Amino acid sequence: MSLYRTRTSPLSSRLAGVSILLLIFIAAAVHANTPISTLVSPNWLNAHLLDTDLLIIDTREATLYEQAHIPGAINIPVNETFAASSNTYRVAGLPQIKALFSRHGINHHDNIIVYDDGRFIDAARFFWVLEVYGHEHVSLMDGGIPQWLQAGLPIENEPRQRPATTYIPTISHQRLTTKMAMQIALSNSAVHIIDARTHEEYSGEKSIADRSGHIPGAVNIPWLVNMHEMSGLQKLLSDAELAEHYQAYQGQQVITYCNRGKQSALTYFTLRHLGYDVSVYDGAWLEWANDQSLPIE
Repeated sequence: MSLYRTRTSPLSSRLAGVSILLLIFIAAAVHANTPISTLVSPNWLNAHLLDTDLLIIDTREATLYEQAHIPGAINIPVNETFAASSNTYRVAGLPQIKALFSRHGINHHDNIIVYDDGRFIDAARFFWVLEVYGHEHVSLMDGGIPQWLQAGLPIENEPRQRPATTYIPTISHQRLTTKMAMQIALSNSAVHIIDARTHEEYSGEKSIADRSGHIPGAVNIPWLVNMHEMSGLQKLLSDAELAEHYQAYQGQQVITYCNRGKQSALTYFTLRHLGYDVSVYDGAWLEWANDQSLPIE
């Protein structure tokens, strides 16, 4: 038997400890910076409920939220993101959004997951608002609360409230099109306009505004083509199926609009999910058609 034993110096032990901590830190950083898909499933979200960098926003009305919601979710009804003084359902201005997001404790580094009642248009609208105001990490949960419940996943009814923050929004102009920008786009062949309303509204058979028809040059891809019914629930189509509807616009600049801004937000989300360059005409058909000086078809 050897009379000598290998001894580890205190310095070596300290270095080993530092190396282990460094590896843990790197692993945590990699996890934190791993991009989340713009569309997540209920099962994925359930597996990540305890992630500290995750913020879940229920965009339904407060009464529905209080009946049952995803554990940990806070409630910000989507209608609170519309301009308080607007009759055209435009997005709220910077001061209103700053106060709203700060009151609800949103931070810029949050990975935000939004969901609604399963129709997609409220969650998609909130998704768009967050991107308009510069939030970089936003996803939508497929199927909304109906799919979560059908999967038998946990719920709670106690309201959640985060400590207030000071949220500083910055406007991302490439995500929002104004009336003036839409007028300019009409003479730009590189910009494509998608009318997300129904065919009856696009063709002028129906209208909620003073005039009927559509913005000149717009093509009609109704918002409902983005989803299908499965087991009694609405689900978004597969990426391949969605791409078929919009393949003509890959690599192109797209502006989408509807009546008030919710339906076109789903088209916006779909195109963002597919990696397209897209914005929403904020004033929508209600603003455009009621302005007698603007052209329509």
